Amino acid sequence: MAETPRSFPVGPADRGRRLDLFLAEKLALSRAQVRRLLARGAVRSDGRPLGVSDKGRPLALGATLEVEPFRRPEQQRVVPEPGTALR
Repeated sequence: MAETPRSFPVGPADRGRRLDLFLAEKLALSRAQVRRLLARGAVRSDGRPLGVSDKGRPLALGATLEVEPFRRPEQQRVVPEPGTALR
């Protein structure tokens, strides 16, 4: 897991793109996974926190998106609770 937020400047080719599509491509995540990051407040645009309602927001040229550190889906694992019966 990265220690510092990752930054993504919005260049001319990305101007007007949907936020969720941009982040899904840059982070190699699904759009559902990007929505989870937005839901937990892990994404900022020029210091402003973004939420799930911003997922379709068109990107502005020159904006900088920051994504807080997170565990990639393949790095997450389920830990069984002691005493829970297996089915």
